[in-house]
Amino acid sequence: MLVNVDGEEREVEVGYIKQIKQDSVVFISNEKEIEIKAEPNILDQIADIYADDDEALIPLDTHKKEIILNSNPLY
Repeated sequence: MLVNVDGEEREVEVGYIKQIKQDSVVFISNEKEIEIKAEPNILDQIADIYADDDEALIPLDTHKKEIILNSNPLY
């Protein structure tokens, strides 16, 4: 999926939250696990999202190993 992140086009995948750890999140994306380190404020946001919807899809930049929470889809 192509998205705009702070004015930059980025190719992202989406993943389900599998586990929230102390300093990272484990996602399931394309039937494989990917663990991404995150700052405490991102971990808090992910925990809130997971509490609201445990099947939420989260955009991920798997090449840069980043969680993308501020993006707009490009068509």
